[in-house]
Amino acid sequence: MRRIDMQLSSTFEELERAVKELQSAIGDLEEDLGHRIVLLASEAITNAMEHGNNWQPERKARLSLVVSEHKVELEVADEGQGIRVPRKEADPLRSKNRLKDHGRGLMLMREYADEVHVADGARTLRLVFFRKSGPDG
Repeated sequence: MRRIDMQLSSTFEELERAVKELQSAIGDLEEDLGHRIVLLASEAITNAMEHGNNWQPERKARLSLVVSEHKVELEVADEGQGIRVPRKEADPLRSKNRLKDHGRGLMLMREYADEVHVADGARTLRLVFFRKSGPDG
């Protein structure tokens, strides 16, 4: 089992550092799974820093990654007020939504993660990815 726990200031530099740490930690996972984890982690951390913490460096985002034999769990939390989580996201392919620069994150998460859990007043996001095989393939 591998584990990463990071506390991040809400800055672009910390976002980049977190993504590099994640890429290093999941380097030997199945390629598709690794890509999905990095994509969604980057989205979740960006959302925490932007929407939760308003890019205020003194406000922290927390990242936790646990890689076990059968699954990978990713958790991202922020110090914000939480968000209203829609029951159903707006369809980004509808003409009125195509040019919007926000609103695709939860849809992507629900599409690419096996489980999506929102907790703590919508300040904590936990994503679960099931592995197709054990650590040795």
